[in-house]
Amino acid sequence: MNGRGPWWNAGARHMNQAVPTAELRQLGLVILLDEHQRLAHSL
Repeated sequence: MNGRGPWWNAGARHMNQAVPTAELRQLGLVILLDEHQRLAHSL
């Protein structure tokens, strides 16, 4: 709890260190940045 809110914390380095993107992928979760980039390249 640092008072900055969830959107700021989601992109913060400390969150990526605590819960690495690779670990989220292993759990089968959708990474929104990956989906955004995939869709942007398909245009």
